Amino acid sequence: NVTSSSIMGKIAIAAIRGGVESIIVNLPGTVKPGTYDISIEKSYDYSLMYIKNATEKGVFNADSGTIVILSHDTTKKTISGTFSASFKSFLTTEKHEVNKGAFTISY
Repeated sequence: NVTSSSIMGKIAIAAIRGGVESIIVNLPGTVKPGTYDISIEKSYDYSLMYIKNATEKGVFNADSGTIVILSHDTTKKTISGTFSASFKSFLTTEKHEVNKGAFTISY
């Protein structure tokens, strides 16, 4: 399942597999086409999260990567893009990678 929402000036896109496993993309509602770097320091504006399971050690934040916005129509409320990232947790040494993430969705 893929869902999206626009709340308080932010766009959130979530892809969910099964009951819990998911990847969440967070963007400013005013984002324009272009390439945006992801880091833990910049997590307020552009962020990616991977939720592996429902445990405290199952949540991973992108500590590096990029989000590429290909198109964003604020009138029709549609957005498309790609992303890649390395995910880590502060509670475990386990790491995860996404290399060819993509989305095209209405919000």
